[in-house]
Amino acid sequence: MANSFSKLETVAFDKQMKRFEDQLTISNLFSKEEFPSVLAERSNNTMWRPMPYIAQSFTGVDQSANFNRNYTQLSVPVSLGYSHSVPLTLSATELRDQLQSERLGRAAMQRLASDINVDCSNLAALTGTVFVKRTSAASGFDDLAKADDAFNRVGVDTMDRRLVLASSDYNGMVSNLASRTMDNKNTELAYVKGYVAEINGFDV
Repeated sequence: MANSFSKLETVAFDKQMKRFEDQLTISNLFSKEEFPSVLAERSNNTMWRPMPYIAQSFTGVDQSANFNRNYTQLSVPVSLGYSHSVPLTLSATELRDQLQSERLGRAAMQRLASDINVDCSNLAALTGTVFVKRTSAASGFDDLAKADDAFNRVGVDTMDRRLVLASSDYNGMVSNLASRTMDNKNTELAYVKGYVAEINGFDV
């Protein structure tokens, strides 16, 4: 006889997954690569990703001597480096209390989302190559102007700029934005809801 699970459990699981996705604030800024599970197992969780080409340009109209330039495709191995789990055990009798089951699931989702966000923020901090030195906490437009200038100098695409702030720095940005006398939506949201919108091309 086939298993017959209650609809309540399925709905609770769907709600938990939706809440889990909403909590992945920092990790959602990262690009995601789909890796088929069977292929991942057979390749020891390692895949090869092609790197971008670096094109060459030449000055002048006659380019006949430059068509012999060859490009070499570079691929680098990428492996799974982080793995988090929250083990839970519920007996057959404990499963009768759906409320506790949902609460345990919510706690597991919150913990895993926190671990993933911390891993992503640490990875971005460790592998970043553009630095802007500030002697005080970020507090306003001038801080982002320095970052914008540094990104422009190295040619970072303006379409994909993200800014992740700690709570204290974020609140400093909100305070700076809310204190302005401009009568616009961004100032109102900062004052009423503590929300920092897009500033100087950065999605905060």
